Amino acid sequence: MKKLLLILFCLPLLFSSCKKKEGCTDFLADNYDIDADTDDGSCQYLGCIDQNADFYDYNANVDDGSCTYTLHISSVIASPTQSESVTLMNNSASLINISSYTIGDLNSPNEYSIPNSTILNQGEYITYNASTMGFGINNSNETIYLKNLQGVIVSIWSN
Repeated sequence: MKKLLLILFCLPLLFSSCKKKEGCTDFLADNYDIDADTDDGSCQYLGCIDQNADFYDYNANVDDGSCTYTLHISSVIASPTQSESVTLMNNSASLINISSYTIGDLNSPNEYSIPNSTILNQGEYITYNASTMGFGINNSNETIYLKNLQGVIVSIWSN
C-alpha cells in the first residue's frame, strides 16, 4: 500500500517537471523571465538603436527613446551627378568647432579634412559637395563617415 501511495504521490511531480516554460532566458535582457527554461527568442535589450545617434547601443534591439543627436550627417545626395553631397547638422545646444574633422567613405575613411575655423552654430547645417571632398558617393553599398579630431566616428550614413 505504501508503494502505491508513493507512486501516486510522485507521478504528478514527474509529469509537471516535464513542462518547459518558454521565455527570455538571458538575465542581461530587460524582459528576463526567471521562470523560463527554454529561450523563445523574445529577449529585449532596450537602448538607442540608431547608429547615427550619440549614444548608439549595439546590444540594443528595442528603441527606448534615448537616442540623441548633436553633430551628425543630416543627409547625403548620392546621385551620379555634380549634386552629390554630404550635409552635416549641429543639433546640440551650443556651437561646435568642426575644424579638422574628416568626412570619408569605405575606400577612404579620412578623405576630406574640414577646413580650419569651421564652426557650426546651434541648429546650423553645412553642405560639402563631392567635388570639394575629393570622392564620389555611390548610389548603393556606400558608407559615409564623419570623424572627430581624435579619429572617432561621430556619425555614419549608409545606403
